[in-house]
Amino acid sequence: MLIMKLAKDPTLPEKTRDEVTAFLKREQAENLSAFHDFLVNFITIGMQGLHRTGITLEFSFQEDGTYRVMRSCLHVDGNSVSLPDGEGPRLISILSPVLRSGDDPGQALIAFYQSCEEMHDRERGYGLDSCSLELSREIFPGTSFHARLRLPAYIFCRETSSGNYDS
Repeated sequence: MLIMKLAKDPTLPEKTRDEVTAFLKREQAENLSAFHDFLVNFITIGMQGLHRTGITLEFSFQEDGTYRVMRSCLHVDGNSVSLPDGEGPRLISILSPVLRSGDDPGQALIAFYQSCEEMHDRERGYGLDSCSLELSREIFPGTSFHARLRLPAYIFCRETSSGNYDS
């Protein structure tokens, strides 16, 4: 938010504005990378039975597989905490191949969810409250989907363990 306001501020000289926004963007990317590393470590420790962790992503996606994350949230032992804005797109990146596969990305997401649910809830013996999917389809003005997906946190973090952040 600060970066956008500074980038549009007409009172700052252009060179100063560009330097400040570039510096702030680099610092933000470094901070998000450090946060992601901390999050992955926390979830890994939780996998040892210390905490029950889950992640909820609320997002919209089109038939061509493009998506937009509205909200991401970490659940730890029944408590919820919102994640930074940059973390949601990083976590949802594991779904990118799923959303781009086939003719119906909604059905592809349902199939992905069912495999995760079966693996986690049924095979590992967890309660049925750790996985959920709400999916709605919008047909006008164009076909798009809106989803709220909650899965155990380790499912997201095993695929996104790199600390690199692409801005």
